[in-house]
Amino acid sequence: MDLNNYLSLSYHLPFGSYDVDKLRGELRLTIGGSGQTYHGIGKQAIDLSNLLILSDDEGPFGSPTSDSIRAMINDDTSHAIIVGYGFSQSVDQQQAIQKKTAHTTRNYLLDTKIENQWISNHE
Repeated sequence: MDLNNYLSLSYHLPFGSYDVDKLRGELRLTIGGSGQTYHGIGKQAIDLSNLLILSDDEGPFGSPTSDSIRAMINDDTSHAIIVGYGFSQSVDQQQAIQKKTAHTTRNYLLDTKIENQWISNHE
């Protein structure tokens, strides 16, 4: 997805975009368990052991390194989430990136409603 690549290059962070209508329940940021996998976009099974991953009630669907087929955006997607994986940025830096990402998204995707949300590991 061109917008993901643009955002990643602009902010020097990995970004992922996911089809929200394919996700179930609460989104969680966790560490992949031993033997945990998913089918990556254009790839075979991705080993998620010890990787930072996004999960929902059906299991993992995204990571900073490769996203899953299950939550992949396509031409029919009408409700998406864009995730910037920030690691060492301050809260102020993260908020600035979030604001700039929303602005950039509005410029690329007309008739877009933007909602801001934080996903964090509460464990």
